[in-house]
Amino acid sequence: MAKVPRNFRLLEELEKGEKGIGDGSCSYGLDDGSDLMMSNWNATIIGPGHSVYQNRIYSLSIHCGPSYPDQPPEVKFLTKINLPCVKSDGRIDYNALPIFSNWSRDSTIETILLSLRREMASPANRKLPQPAEVMSAPTPNLTAVPALDHPKAAESIDHANKPVIVKHSNASPAIEQRMLNVIATATAHGSWGETCFLVESKADGNAYACVYASLDLLRASNAVELLDHVEKHGCPTLDAALKALLGNKTGPPVQTNNGDNKGILRNPQSFPTGGVRYVPVSNIAVTTLRAVIMFLQTGHIAFAPRSSKLIEDDSSASNYEGPALVSAEGAKVQWPLSMQASAKSIYHAACRFGLNDLRELAEKTIESQVDASNILADLFSRFTLNHPDLRTKRLEFAISHWDDIKKHHRTGFADALFSHADRPGAKDVIDQILQRTSIAAADGQ
Repeated sequence: MAKVPRNFRLLEELEKGEKGIGDGSCSYGLDDGSDLMMSNWNATIIGPGHSVYQNRIYSLSIHCGPSYPDQPPEVKFLTKINLPCVKSDGRIDYNALPIFSNWSRDSTIETILLSLRREMASPANRKLPQPAEVMSAPTPNLTAVPALDHPKAAESIDHANKPVIVKHSNASPAIEQRMLNVIATATAHGSWGETCFLVESKADGNAYACVYASLDLLRASNAVELLDHVEKHGCPTLDAALKALLGNKTGPPVQTNNGDNKGILRNPQSFPTGGVRYVPVSNIAVTTLRAVIMFLQTGHIAFAPRSSKLIEDDSSASNYEGPALVSAEGAKVQWPLSMQASAKSIYHAACRFGLNDLRELAEKTIESQVDASNILADLFSRFTLNHPDLRTKRLEFAISHWDDIKKHHRTGFADALFSHADRPGAKDVIDQILQRTSIAAADGQ
């Protein structure tokens, strides 16, 4: 049988690496996308659970020489690790690892990474003392979205297809991107942490979705109220958590389909036994909870743009229909679509779980979406009426931009103002507008 040429083989590996490996515990990609010879690669391994490597992120460099795959690549750990098959300078001892000592042309970058992870999880190595400076997932050091003037700034930027990404400072872009991709995949797939949050699917009342998290990172983020929820409502078994979440609904609960945007990409029953907590969380969309957990574990959050078709089904957070979002200055990472959520749903979740930093970021993003053309719709939305602080700010914005609002509502002004007058809190808002503005002038337009 004819051999597959080196570059064709590496193209196949690159395509597979971009799609992701299994549960996301290992990942790899080209170090430089312009490297036509595809020689230099970087890779990441999430340490296996129930070992000293758990929740630690290990970065590696891989060099595929001209003789690859007939000869193995050069592999080196960039992150310090104590493992018998790894030399003190991070290079692999080929004689100590069977995949290298018995190298086959069928072996790949993927099989190398999986083999190294199995070595970490082996009984002989899982309890080896590790260097203290091993890199873990970044704890939040937040850069807030800059305040935006209204409506001028919103009118000068095309927001339609860009999420707002807020990033922590002092991160190497290449390593940061790899870490984010790994943690994002692991949060959805379940190769991360020891906590499995269960969320009811609004599309099917007897289905559920999962979000996975590391308690150590939640503690580092000082997510006190969420940790309290884990402590009070966490269950030792999946069945017990599903009963608490779904109650006595008919038929066995089912996971949402693999590959969709609702969250289940790994059966939680495949967790290692012992130490896992299953935590039911009601009245929240999986897209929202997943984005919150990603924020707590990485210090990053991506608010979906207005043009996104992302569905938020929180009962108390309606879809936002105002202008799309403004990208945070300096944000360079690419963000998985499934990790984005609407700013309003994030604001509601941050209030619920006492996450003040996240609430402030969501509020600034929501403020950047408001202008004279949509302020009345926003002011009388259930979301704004249900949050007194936001309602007061929207009211002040409306009154200070009253002349611009009249220009945008030359017809149908009364409908825009009074169509939702029956909603709780709306009457007080209308009374304030009547007292502080000239409705007669608006009606005469």
